Formats: sequence, C-alpha cells, structure tokens
Amino acid sequence: MPKPLTSLFNLGRSYSLWVYQWGLACCAIEMGAAFGSPRYDVMRLGVIPLPASPRQADLVVVSGTVTDKMAPAIRRLYEQMPEPKYVISMGSCANCGGPYWDSYSVTKGVDQIIPVDVYVPGCPPRPEALLEGIVLLQQRIKNEDMGARSSSAVVRLSDTSITETPALPGDGLRERIVQRLRDELGDGFVESLVKPGDDVWVRVHPEAWRAAGLALRDALGCESFSFLSAIDWMPSPYGRGEDDPTAPLPERDTEIKQGYTGGSTRMQVFARVTNVVEHFGVTVKADVPDDAPAIDSWTTVYAGANWHEREAHEMFGIEFNGHPDLRNMYLPTEFEGHPLRKDFPLLARMVKPWPGIVDVEPLPGEAQEEAQEEAQQEAQEEGQSNG
Repeated sequence: MPKPLTSLFNLGRSYSLWVYQWGLACCAIEMGAAFGSPRYDVMRLGVIPLPASPRQADLVVVSGTVTDKMAPAIRRLYEQMPEPKYVISMGSCANCGGPYWDSYSVTKGVDQIIPVDVYVPGCPPRPEALLEGIVLLQQRIKNEDMGARSSSAVVRLSDTSITETPALPGDGLRERIVQRLRDELGDGFVESLVKPGDDVWVRVHPEAWRAAGLALRDALGCESFSFLSAIDWMPSPYGRGEDDPTAPLPERDTEIKQGYTGGSTRMQVFARVTNVVEHFGVTVKADVPDDAPAIDSWTTVYAGANWHEREAHEMFGIEFNGHPDLRNMYLPTEFEGHPLRKDFPLLARMVKPWPGIVDVEPLPGEAQEEAQEEAQQEAQEEGQSNG
C-alpha cells in the first residue's frame, strides 16, 4: 500500500477505536470512570466504549486479575475480534499477576495468552493513566505498517495433562537476568533457579539484601514492587490443624526445608519485583539470623516496601534496619509474640472435641492487671491483719 494511503488509514483507525471492556476485578472501577464519566470524556480522543460484541471491537482493555479458569474464555473472545486488533493491559494484576502472583489459580499476566500492545502500571491505575495508555496506542497505530502486523504469535495456554512433554528449551532472558545480578552482587549472590518461560528465583546474602534491591531496580529495570514478606520454614511443633487433638501427635519430619534456592536459617525474607516493559519478574530472598532476625530495610529502594516490612516485623518479629516506623498495624501495642511464627501457640488453630474445655486467650496486659489486683488485695489483707 502506498505510504500516503497507509498514513491516512492509520490516522483514521487511531481515532475510531471501538473498545471492548473486560473488567475482571478492582481496576474495572477506574476503567469505568475513564470510559463512563463526563469528567474524562474519552470520546474526545476518538474512542467509542460501546461495541455490541467482540466482532465490532478494535481494542480490548483487560483490567483486573486474570485467572486460569478465565483464560480460555478471554482467548476465545480475543479470537472473535477482527484484524487489526489491539490490547491494553491495565493494572498490576493484568500485567503480571500483581499481589496475587503466588496464587495457584492466577495467570501471570494476560500476555501469557494474548499479545499486549500497551501496559498501564498501577494498583489500580488512575483513569488518567488509562487515557495516557490510549494516547500511546494511538501514536503507535499512526506509525504502523498494517501488512507487518500479526496477532498469530500468541503463547499457548499451559497444558494441564499428565502426559509426558518434552523439556522446555533454555530461557535466555532469565539466564541473562541471573548473570547480571551475579555480576552486580559478586560474593553477595548465593544461588538461583530459572524456570524457563515462567520465573526466576535468586537467593542473596543478608548483607547484600539492600544491594540486591538496588540492582533489580536500577540495573534490571524492575521498577514495579509487588510485595515483601517472610517465611518460617520450621514444621509446627503443634502438629497440623486437622490432627485429632485427643490423640498423641503423629511422628513428623522435623527437618527444615527452605524451598527454591535453599537456605541455612529457619526464617527468610523474600520480595517480588517486576519489569513491566520487558515483562519479567524476579523473586529474591535472603536468610535472616535465627537468634536475632534482622535485615536491612528496602524502604529507601522501594517506598512501597514500608508497610510490607511493618507487617513482617509484626507477624514474624524480624527487625528491618533503617525502617522509619516499625509500629504494629494489626495487633495491640502490648501484644506479646508473633502470630505467624510456627511456634506461636495460636489456640484457634487447634480443633477441640465438643463440648470439651473452652480455652480463652487472655487479652494483652490482662494477666499483668490480674497480678497487680492480687498483689493489692494481699497487701490490704496483710494490713488488716497487722492492724
């Protein structure tokens, strides 16, 4: 097609986008505000958000968490759209799984099943961010060669059959990520695990924890912080919740196994960050000492780590050196213990035979108040006897 005609067609297509909206979770609220509110007036950009079906749509906006159960339906709807067609992925969950990345049922980004043209980061993004994504897509369409565009190269859905499948080829991208981190951290790099086409795990020395965050952010472009937490790998000394509480505790394996990339301590800190441009994520973890669990804070690297570290401090008792405000978020100030440690005697985890004896956990400070009252009563009785 002659270039002048291509430019004319591209200009017309960029300002007549019929948008099919896939609102899957929270981000759909912001998408609805962008497309349905007169405050933003999306039609002034040449965007029509009211197609009757996928067959009348040029653009689809995927907003929210994509689950493995939804994935086939999303793929089927996408295939019903005529060419040329475009996809905007809106929000952390649609981009990479977001805070639900670890869930067994969540697809790690909608681009695992359909090609994505523009990623809009945020949790959730504001309507203005979605409008900017549309403008970026329009700029891309204006410079597009229609003949070169193809949507056929789509990643297949994962196979859940139990038949043997050939081994996956090497993953050059994630292997380069590991090598770059190894170069940046030197002796601070301990171990890694690459799952081709899926994920990469890295373990670093505790002293290199903050340096690892800086390397991920600055050297690898992982500017999207997903989460930070801790794991207590010790098997529970109280058995499992489904065990019969009237029977002796069954024999259990007391060996501590630290999962991917191993470890040498009972507790570990781990975090997940993502490069939303090249679409890859890295899970990094480090051991924390058993006697005095402490590690450097990431708050100066990723501001979003602030409350994640507060939660890990509150629930696991891990100190984050350099954190500006390690106050409790959920528990009373005087609460003793850390509920997510395996050795914390949380009575609610134990199933008691009915009617049984009702165990009541004292409120924080209650035992101390009772002791003071008993001491005062004894003092009064002693004073009366002396008088």
